[in-house]
Amino acid sequence: MLRGVVGGDLEGVSGWSVRPHGTGSRAVLEQDMVARKALIRRLEVPFRPLFRANHYLLTYRGHRGLKAWLDGGQEARRAREEERRSGTRSE
Repeated sequence: MLRGVVGGDLEGVSGWSVRPHGTGSRAVLEQDMVARKALIRRLEVPFRPLFRANHYLLTYRGHRGLKAWLDGGQEARRAREEERRSGTRSE
Protein backbone atom coordinates (compact mmCIF):
# COMPACT_ATOMS: atom_id res chain seq x y z
CA MET A 1 0.00 0.00 0.00
CA LEU A 2 1.25 3.45 -0.92
CA ARG A 3 -0.53 6.58 0.32
CA GLY A 4 0.28 10.23 -0.06
CA VAL A 5 -1.12 13.58 0.99
CA VAL A 6 -1.82 16.01 -1.86
CA GLY A 7 -1.84 19.78 -1.37
CA GLY A 8 -2.46 22.78 -3.58
CA ASP A 9 -5.48 23.44 -5.79
CA LEU A 10 -6.67 19.94 -4.90
CA GLU A 11 -6.15 18.61 -1.39
CA GLY A 12 -6.65 15.20 0.08
CA VAL A 13 -5.28 11.69 0.25
CA SER A 14 -4.46 9.46 -2.68
CA GLY A 15 -3.14 5.93 -2.58
CA TRP A 16 -2.54 2.65 -4.33
CA SER A 17 -3.02 -0.82 -2.96
CA VAL A 18 -1.85 -3.98 -4.72
CA ARG A 19 -3.54 -7.26 -3.91
CA PRO A 20 -3.42 -10.79 -5.33
CA HIS A 21 -5.99 -11.38 -8.07
CA GLY A 22 -6.26 -14.73 -9.79
CA THR A 23 -2.80 -15.63 -11.10
CA GLY A 24 -1.64 -12.00 -11.00
CA SER A 25 -2.23 -8.82 -9.07
CA ARG A 26 -4.76 -6.02 -9.03
CA ALA A 27 -3.73 -2.42 -8.38
CA VAL A 28 -6.48 -0.18 -6.99
CA LEU A 29 -6.30 3.62 -6.85
CA GLU A 30 -8.28 5.32 -4.08
CA GLN A 31 -8.64 9.08 -3.81
CA ASP A 32 -10.38 11.40 -1.38
CA MET A 33 -9.83 14.86 -2.83
CA VAL A 34 -11.41 18.32 -2.38
CA ALA A 35 -11.02 21.31 -4.71
CA ARG A 36 -9.69 24.22 -2.64
CA LYS A 37 -9.32 26.77 -5.43
CA ALA A 38 -12.52 28.81 -5.86
CA LEU A 39 -12.29 28.83 -9.66
CA ILE A 40 -12.13 25.04 -9.82
CA ARG A 41 -15.14 24.75 -7.50
CA ARG A 42 -17.15 27.21 -9.65
CA LEU A 43 -16.26 25.39 -12.88
CA GLU A 44 -16.77 21.91 -11.43
CA VAL A 45 -20.35 21.41 -12.64
CA PRO A 46 -20.25 23.01 -16.12
CA PHE A 47 -16.80 21.56 -16.91
CA ARG A 48 -17.36 18.13 -15.32
CA PRO A 49 -17.29 16.30 -18.70
CA LEU A 50 -13.97 17.98 -19.55
CA PHE A 51 -12.50 17.21 -16.10
CA ARG A 52 -13.61 13.57 -16.41
CA ALA A 53 -12.15 13.25 -19.90
CA ASN A 54 -8.86 14.74 -18.69
CA HIS A 55 -8.77 12.37 -15.73
CA TYR A 56 -9.57 9.40 -17.98
CA LEU A 57 -6.75 10.29 -20.39
CA LEU A 58 -4.32 10.76 -17.52
CA THR A 59 -5.14 7.40 -15.95
CA TYR A 60 -5.28 5.63 -19.35
CA ARG A 61 -1.80 6.85 -20.29
CA GLY A 62 -0.51 6.02 -16.82
CA HIS A 63 -1.93 2.50 -17.12
CA ARG A 64 -0.33 2.01 -20.55
CA GLY A 65 3.03 3.28 -19.32
CA LEU A 66 2.99 1.14 -16.19
CA LYS A 67 1.98 -1.94 -18.19
CA ALA A 68 4.77 -1.34 -20.73
CA TRP A 69 7.28 -0.92 -17.92
CA LEU A 70 6.09 -4.06 -16.13
CA ASP A 71 6.17 -5.99 -19.42
CA GLY A 72 9.85 -5.16 -19.93
CA GLY A 73 9.50 -1.83 -21.69
CA GLN A 74 12.02 -0.29 -19.32
CA GLU A 75 14.68 -2.71 -20.54
CA ALA A 76 13.77 -2.03 -24.18
CA ARG A 77 14.06 1.73 -23.63
CA ARG A 78 17.46 1.29 -22.00
CA ALA A 79 18.64 -0.84 -24.93
CA ARG A 80 17.43 1.75 -27.48
CA GLU A 81 19.11 4.53 -25.51
CA GLU A 82 22.37 2.56 -25.43
CA GLU A 83 22.13 1.90 -29.18
CA ARG A 84 21.57 5.60 -29.79
CA ARG A 85 24.59 6.54 -27.69
CA SER A 86 26.88 3.96 -29.28
CA GLY A 87 25.65 4.57 -32.83
CA THR A 88 24.99 0.86 -33.40
CA ARG A 89 21.73 -0.87 -34.01
CA SER A 90 20.90 -4.51 -33.37
CA GLU A 91 18.33 -6.35 -35.47
